[in-house]
Amino acid sequence: MRYLLRFTVVLALLGVAGYIYLSGLAGEFKTVDVVEQDECYRINGVPGSEDIDLDRLSGVALFSSDDRAAVQAGRQRTGGIYAWNFDVNAQGEPRLLTAEDPELRPHGISLVEDPRGGGALFVVDHRANADGGESSVENSIRRYTWNGAELAFAEAYADDTFLISPNDVAGVSDGTFYVTNDHGSRGGLERMMEDYFRVGAGSVVYFDGESFRTVVDAVKYANGIAVDEEQQLVYVASTTTGKILVYDRDESTGDLSLREEIETGTGVDNIDLDRHGNLWVAAHPKLLTFVKHAGDVSKRSPSEVLWIAKDGFTDPRVRPMWRNLGEELSGSSVAVPVGARFLVGSVFEPFVLVCKRAF
Repeated sequence: MRYLLRFTVVLALLGVAGYIYLSGLAGEFKTVDVVEQDECYRINGVPGSEDIDLDRLSGVALFSSDDRAAVQAGRQRTGGIYAWNFDVNAQGEPRLLTAEDPELRPHGISLVEDPRGGGALFVVDHRANADGGESSVENSIRRYTWNGAELAFAEAYADDTFLISPNDVAGVSDGTFYVTNDHGSRGGLERMMEDYFRVGAGSVVYFDGESFRTVVDAVKYANGIAVDEEQQLVYVASTTTGKILVYDRDESTGDLSLREEIETGTGVDNIDLDRHGNLWVAAHPKLLTFVKHAGDVSKRSPSEVLWIAKDGFTDPRVRPMWRNLGEELSGSSVAVPVGARFLVGSVFEPFVLVCKRAF
């Protein structure tokens, strides 16, 4: 009996020590210093705008919207791609472009612009399997043609072998793209263990116009992904390590080779590039707090936007552009610069934030 008691105490102490260790890695003990901007206002009508991309030629922002909070509240879940004109005098709510497809459950999106106007929009879709309900998901990448005002569905790409847990997509041309799998398992206990034990089971897959193949494996929670304008570099956010992984891209094969790792010290999410090739990254300063927010949207989670210089010659290379404790916006997932302003989307909030840059 005495040995059993000792064993139980040791297990309990190990559990407490492990939780404290994981909490430290997840940023739970750090102080979140608020970084404000001159002025912010809301764009309503786009719940759960997890990702945003811009058509700078037509002056339109495209929002990936999925009302994930509706499930918690017992409301009907809605989703789709919305358009909003980001002119300085723009007013009103965004308009839904995919009303003909109410089953669309978009996640990451990527617009490949045509210099003549329009382009191709790639969308990660997690629509529910008709036979299995919400717990059974059909993952695919859907491609739409974009004419600067409307979307038209073109094609869907699906392969269960490679699209395990697709999170974000980065288009290269109108028929080639990269996709991140944030996990190596499809759900359940295995996925939870990947998160809490920081198992490198995520991956990056490439579609070359004909088939998928894995080009990077063993990534710890591969999240946002972006390709630079010259199509020579690919950026991948590793959320649980707080790193932006930078890869050189072989233009002839699509293969990737690691160039560097940029330390950020926060839970990086989606990545966007400005006109100069600098990175704008939304992040979750306290990952376990965000997990609680995901379970109950009334529990606020800090938000953060980072500016990261394209090269390592700028000091500091990583700068906080905006940060709050969750009152202004919780669970920031994407930040996109638009001239002297930037847009911030989130996983659960029913709006997108527009902020005027103070610097």
